[in-house]
Amino acid sequence: METTATTRTASSRLQAAIAALREIDLPADGEAVRSAALEVAEIVRTLDADDEVVIAAMIQPLLDGSYIEREGAVKRFGEEPLRLAEDARLFVGCHNKTMLIVEAGSGKVAQALPIGEGVDAVVFDARTRQVFSSQSDGTLTILQGDAAGKFSVQQNVATQRGARREAVIDRAGGRSHRSRDGSDGGSRGAVGGDDPARGRQDLILVELRSPRHR
Repeated sequence: METTATTRTASSRLQAAIAALREIDLPADGEAVRSAALEVAEIVRTLDADDEVVIAAMIQPLLDGSYIEREGAVKRFGEEPLRLAEDARLFVGCHNKTMLIVEAGSGKVAQALPIGEGVDAVVFDARTRQVFSSQSDGTLTILQGDAAGKFSVQQNVATQRGARREAVIDRAGGRSHRSRDGSDGGSRGAVGGDDPARGRQDLILVELRSPRHR
């Protein structure tokens, strides 16, 4: 599957992170790792990934090689990129209706799978090996991973146009996914054409059967 490279300029947040990486005092063998880390960051950035994902991909090789400590990484780059970097795999929702599964250490795209339009949030449930991607076109794409670490589209669930933010909730007898509109980044917004001035908040609860691991 082809992906579309982005032409957007790096944000001030990303530029600051790149500058911070360049300022780290590294031994001679660490210079090659830094160069590779910057190349990985550029690869992930061209996939139209969020800044936190790009920074995570950038610092992960340095963390693996013990060139920077966890506390120092948090101070320079923040908690969220570090949390992402400590995962072996990144799930990148792109605006070309593609979910990329990226090996964090190398920046290699292991898989590219179709999702809906207007991806807003991605959640990975390590217990069930499921990835939930909520899109503002009114779809929830669910990917299922197998024992070998390969993912496939399990199903596309119709939610409501404009439904976005999400959470996975443990419940007796199954799994639940919650998606809500968050057009202003908060808990209020319009769903399905409702007037934002009314301050309406809708919650969509999808009951899922526990998958059988292969």
